[in-house]
Amino acid sequence: MNQLLQQLLGLLARLNPREQRLVIAFAALLVLAVAYLAVVEPLVIGRQRLHASIEKLREDIGHMQRLSNRIAVLETTLPGKSDVADSDADFSLFSFIDKVTAASVEADSIESMNPSRRKTADGSDEVYVEIKLSRVSLRAVVALLRGIEESGRPVSIRQLEMRRKYDDKTRFDLTLVAATLEPA
Repeated sequence: MNQLLQQLLGLLARLNPREQRLVIAFAALLVLAVAYLAVVEPLVIGRQRLHASIEKLREDIGHMQRLSNRIAVLETTLPGKSDVADSDADFSLFSFIDKVTAASVEADSIESMNPSRRKTADGSDEVYVEIKLSRVSLRAVVALLRGIEESGRPVSIRQLEMRRKYDDKTRFDLTLVAATLEPA
């Protein structure tokens, strides 16, 4: 390293004073440009990214606060879980699904209805009913789903699988899994 510096100083000494000033000025410019590109510019870009990230997070916090307020308003207007459990103490998912299905689908389209249950982490029972229907129209499927949703019962659709029939494009084979929670 020392030897390289000695060679560079020797080359610089051979130049006339005007050329020496130009070489020193260009070397100083080169050092400043490298310092700017290697140190200053990455710091400035990083700072700009942080400011943009902070602004985005502030917008997200505002959106989350609006959602939180909306959830609080909805929770006060909707009945709680205990209200539903008290009013539906004798609710049977299987009989409910059977009635809704019978009201919206032809009887010969029902292949099977299989109830099952499992325990959840909070100790309540989750009750399922799997319905298999064959050759049902789209109108009947919509009527079945509407009957479940508009009943006001605490029933959710966990799975809905429809396959179009090859011989009749207006008919479907359907598998539907409905579920509800029962208190422990």
